[in-house]
This record gives sequence, C-alpha cells and structure tokens, in this order.
Amino acid sequence: VFLYLGSCLVQQKNYQAARQILEKATKIKSDSASAWNDLGTAILRYAQSLEMTSSSLPDTTAQVLKLAQEAELTFRRAIGREAQHALYHRNLGDALALQQRWEPADKAYLSALQRDSSQAATFNNRGVLLLRQYEYADASKMLLRAANILRHQYQNKTSATTRQALASAYYNLGVSYEGIKEKDKAVAAYKLF
Repeated sequence: VFLYLGSCLVQQKNYQAARQILEKATKIKSDSASAWNDLGTAILRYAQSLEMTSSSLPDTTAQVLKLAQEAELTFRRAIGREAQHALYHRNLGDALALQQRWEPADKAYLSALQRDSSQAATFNNRGVLLLRQYEYADASKMLLRAANILRHQYQNKTSATTRQALASAYYNLGVSYEGIKEKDKAVAAYKLF
C-alpha cells in the first residue's frame, strides 16, 4: 500500500510526502528494489524541481546537490537488489548528471541501454549529457534515436507526455545539429519541435 501511495504522490508531484511514505515502504520491504527506486525518484524529482525554480540561490544549489547524492545512494540500493532493471540505471545516471558527475552518469546510461535499448528517455538523457559536454556528433545520434522511438510511440498512441517528450527530443536534436554545423538539419528538427 505504501509503495502504491508513494508512486501516486510522485505522479502528483508531491515529492516530500512521497518521500515520507516511500521511506516507510523501504523499512517494511527493505529487499524491494522498486521501493528503493521509487524513493530515489521522489528525492531526485524534488531536487530537479528545486533546481528549476531557484537555481541561482547558493543554499538551493547545496540542497540540490545533497538531494542528488541521496538519490544516487538510493538508486544504488535498488540496483543492488535488482541489477538487470534498466530504469534503475537510467535514474542513477540522472542523479549523477544532476551532480555534474559526467563520466559516471554516462556509464550509468550506457548500462541502462545495454539492458533495454527501447527506452527513448535513456537515449534522450544521454544525448543531453553529451550536449553538456559539447560532444555534439555523439549527442545527435542519441537524440535521433530518442526522437525515432518517440515518433513511433506517438503514432501508436497520442498522449500529452509523449508529445512533450517528442518536442523536447526534437529541440535537443536541433541543438546537437547546430553544434556540428548541420544548419539545415537543425532547422528541420526545430520545425518539428
């Protein structure tokens, strides 16, 4: 019950309440990889929301870093219980990227892709990571894969979430094409955005 309630609270973006509930879930079922992953997700999403709303405040930056480190440890616990789950590795990559630990984040994304190469979010997140490191050619490959997967999903079912993810992938793809001086491809990607 705690696991389900915590997941619902994460979806409602009530991250602090979700964290409290999911901490109870991990105490009751300490061997549950999904409980640890969901707890890490609540912590990470809260950190990301703080970063987006008040990134220039020094106290907030320190708090975001601390939360990202907590999320990292929590995702590592999930992986320790169920190492083959690609989502846990992607989430670990997201926590590491938020800490600007690029190399370990990249390794986590690659680990996720080895386990499941059908997840657009993993290709997108790795592509964004590569953009941050100015590796535009590699980023464009990742982001093109993300866009292709999302375009296929969008054709099969239209949802606001898929539309948003597809728009984001096209925007990021345009940025990567600009980085490798492919202006025509960049404009085409931006038009799809």
